[in-house]
Amino acid sequence: MSQYSRFKKKYPDFLLLFMMGDFYEMFYEDAEKASYLLDITLTKRKTGIPMAGIPVRSVDTYLDKLIKKGVNVAVCDQMNSSSLDFKNRKVMDRAISRLVTPGTITEDKFLSARENNYLMALSIPNDIKPYKQDITNLPVGMVWTELSTGHIFFASGRLGTLEADLARIAPREILVPPQLLDLQKEFREVISRFTVNLRQHKRLDLDEVLEIFPNFDFSLTNNDEKESFKTLLGYIHETQIG
Repeated sequence: MSQYSRFKKKYPDFLLLFMMGDFYEMFYEDAEKASYLLDITLTKRKTGIPMAGIPVRSVDTYLDKLIKKGVNVAVCDQMNSSSLDFKNRKVMDRAISRLVTPGTITEDKFLSARENNYLMALSIPNDIKPYKQDITNLPVGMVWTELSTGHIFFASGRLGTLEADLARIAPREILVPPQLLDLQKEFREVISRFTVNLRQHKRLDLDEVLEIFPNFDFSLTNNDEKESFKTLLGYIHETQIG
């Protein structure tokens, strides 16, 4: 289980599908969560560790169900065909082959032709002291994209109007700076209606952004929008494996 634990430590907020022969197995809390969400049997290993599994041949069917329920999934595949390297007595090599999240999917089989599938990033100023008297006026930078089309949108809003903005844009997944949840109880209630990712993601620096978009004019965006854009691109870079 040390190999499984190593991958789970790297992707703690992803449900980890761990390939073992003809099945993807899940363990511990992931097994319990998958059993509930997918209506599959929850069993235990001899050591008492909870486990649940799905057939490799049916993985896309289960991924579709998990995506619709707002679950991030990491798929860990075997890199060779036998459970052990018998010559060297080594555990099979495995690697994360896919990271699947509601806002980063691009395959038509997982998308609806009637709805947009937006991934959004939010950012706020580093110094919020000037807005303490009326936190609803706190600026919020918003950038969102649909990876299947490549369209990217920028906007600036205020914390007090964010609920209306989110209802209008209807993102499938939102990258939220954790400090934003500490500002207002009402905001936590609003954001809970969406698939939210609270991790501190790597932001691409300006040079990295310009390598991707060499003709992008940053003078057309404010600081909060720039930070959201760098977070958005960093997350896309992280989740698009291969």
